[in-house]
Amino acid sequence: MKSCWFCGRESITDLCSACDAEQRRSGHPDPRGSATQVEDAITGLLGTSTWVPLGTSTRDASTWEGDVLRGDALADLDNDPRVTSFIEEIAREIAPGKAPAYRYAAAISREERPLPRPEFVQWKRRLLRECGVVSRPAVSLAVLPGEVSPHARCLWPLIELLIHVRLLGGTSPHDPLPLTRRFLRRWVPMSEGAVRAAMEELEALEFVMRAGTYPVKGMRPLNLWLVRVRDEHSGASQELPPA
Repeated sequence: MKSCWFCGRESITDLCSACDAEQRRSGHPDPRGSATQVEDAITGLLGTSTWVPLGTSTRDASTWEGDVLRGDALADLDNDPRVTSFIEEIAREIAPGKAPAYRYAAAISREERPLPRPEFVQWKRRLLRECGVVSRPAVSLAVLPGEVSPHARCLWPLIELLIHVRLLGGTSPHDPLPLTRRFLRRWVPMSEGAVRAAMEELEALEFVMRAGTYPVKGMRPLNLWLVRVRDEHSGASQELPPA
C-alpha cells in the first residue's frame, strides 16, 4: 500500500482519488498516473471474460445452468416487479429517476458516483441475484475456521457473491480476479484498512492466494487472486495451486 504523495493518505496509487480530482480541477494532473486509471482497469477486469491468463473464462455449466446475463437480456430486467419492489425498499430516497443498478450501488456502497459500464453491469447482476430474479449459482467458498476476525468473516461471503455475479456473466468461478481495496471497500462495504486486514488474514490462512498480476499502462500492475472454492458435491475445499 502506498501513501498519496500530495496529502499522505493511504492509497493504492501515488495520488489518492481526492487529490487526483483536485489536480484535474486545477488543470495539473499528476504525470505519474491517476487513481481513475487504476479504477478503470479494475472495473474493466471485473466486467470482461477474455483477459484471464489462468482460466477459461467461459460459462461453467456444472455450476450455472441459466442464461448468461448480458446485453438486452440484462437490460430488459429493469422492469421486473421484483427489481422495482426491492429498489424501493432499500433505495427509496437515493437518486430517484436513475437506473435501478445505479441506485442499488449507491445504497450498498454508501457513495453516489458515476459507474463505468463494466462496473455498472456487475452491480446490475448483483441486484438481480439479491432480489431473487436469478437463483443462486451452485458455487460456495470454503468454510472459514471459527477463529477468524469479524472483518474476514464479513468480507468472505461478499467475495463469494462477487464470484456468483461473475458467473452470471459467463466467467468461471475458478478464474483469478482483482480484489483491490478500492473495489472491495464499496462492494462490502468497509474501510480500506479493514479490507486490508481481512485480505491479509485470508491470505495467511490460504483462503486466497496471489495468482499473478495484470498490467496497467503507466501504473503498478494489479494483483490477481484465486479463492478457495468448495466442491458442492463432496463438501471438500478446492486445493489452491502452489504459489
